[in-house]
Amino acid sequence: MNMVVEHMRLDANWVRQNLVYTSTDNLRLISGRGDSMAPTIRNGDALLVDSGVTSVESDAIYFFLMRGQHHVKRIQRNLDGLTIISDNGQYREIDVPGDREGDIQVLAQIIYWWTGRSF
Repeated sequence: MNMVVEHMRLDANWVRQNLVYTSTDNLRLISGRGDSMAPTIRNGDALLVDSGVTSVESDAIYFFLMRGQHHVKRIQRNLDGLTIISDNGQYREIDVPGDREGDIQVLAQIIYWWTGRSF
């Protein structure tokens, strides 16, 4: 995965006051790829993720592995499973029945992102 941003320094006080995360040791920086989460997250945006989150406990945006491919999508928990949602309306929702949740390996929760734009 090509990264435009390889290193970013954040003020520890700002992180503690503004973000919810499991541990500072679990914070990682990745890049968004593709247009499925546009306009919220765009191709190449820097994403701060919490790798201490490895299951869907609440509705949020997650970084996960499904069928051998990495994805960044909203995941909602339902009574009988999960719904995977792309913010770009050109992509359809994917319903995952409860007995198929094991097909999704949650790698992290997206907790903050920087949207880059050129002018």
